[in-house]
Amino acid sequence: MLPEERLTQIYNTIVKTKAVKIDELAQFYDVTTMTIRRDLDKLTELYSNVKRCHGGAVLSTEVDSEEEFENKQNLNVTEKSSIAKAAFDLISENDTIYLDAGTTTLELAKLIAGSQLHLNVMTNDLEIAKTLRNCNCEVLLTGGVLQKATGCLVGSFAEEFISKVKFKIAFMGATAINEKYEVLTPSIEKRTMKPLVLRHSSKSYLLADDNKFDKNSTYVIYTLTDFTGVITTKKFTEQELKQMENLGINIIGLS
Repeated sequence: MLPEERLTQIYNTIVKTKAVKIDELAQFYDVTTMTIRRDLDKLTELYSNVKRCHGGAVLSTEVDSEEEFENKQNLNVTEKSSIAKAAFDLISENDTIYLDAGTTTLELAKLIAGSQLHLNVMTNDLEIAKTLRNCNCEVLLTGGVLQKATGCLVGSFAEEFISKVKFKIAFMGATAINEKYEVLTPSIEKRTMKPLVLRHSSKSYLLADDNKFDKNSTYVIYTLTDFTGVITTKKFTEQELKQMENLGINIIGLS
């Protein structure tokens, strides 16, 4: 196994299990504990949500910076694909939609690009725009300042363009969702930009895999009650589902 493949697998394990131990990883991969220590040190450099601890590493629930696109695109691909398929079924011919920056919305863009739908699509994500460049859609980029780590556009120019458009549906991504069902971001620019999209949308759906829940970050953007629906692969307890129902949160769960 290549070192890069091992790093990816170890990171996925940390995300799923919340913690790993050096000795167990060394035995599983049949490498030295020193190799695993180097791997974990590398992961803490690559991912802000991985923290070293005595004897291993843990998943931090505090997201204090934007993850780079390259680090996110190969994570939870199956989950993101399932969420994207459910979102795609909500789109109709000639809709005007907004695709928020993110790797799950990118999966949705791939489905749109492979379809025959004629749509008006606005996005602030350069990778999404590239994915849609040869399809039947009219593609609008928001403009704005490039956030280099994520490849998305933010700032006053982007917000001014968004404010001139009315969307039938907005498909939004998330960095962190806490136990109060608040959606948070480490980026102050997104703190104002994302709610603006919702205000200009008839319907809005949050696309969030299991990894986005039970985390915190710096700025509250909105709550799950602000969305028409939340499309997610997360498995909630009966108590959580009842609580969200009472709050008016519409969970579109996937089997």
